[in-house]
Amino acid sequence: VQVNTAPVISMGSNSTLCDNGSATLLNALPLGGSWNGPFTSTAGVFVPAHSGAGSFQIFYSITDANNCTSIDSTTVNVNAC
Repeated sequence: VQVNTAPVISMGSNSTLCDNGSATLLNALPLGGSWNGPFTSTAGVFVPAHSGAGSFQIFYSITDANNCTSIDSTTVNVNAC
């Protein structure tokens, strides 16, 4: 029996943006995963102009060559500016 470890995800700290700001690319390693959450594309682009003020939990998942999957999340805080 071979046991493979799941990939380790490294994400930056929570982001704080302005509601009138431009689209922002979220970051996580390893590259090649998929993003999921409100006002976020699968490529990791968050659009605060669409979200308005509030806190939004965004998820990142990645599956490695051994078919092991990891999921992590971060919070994007959007302030009214």
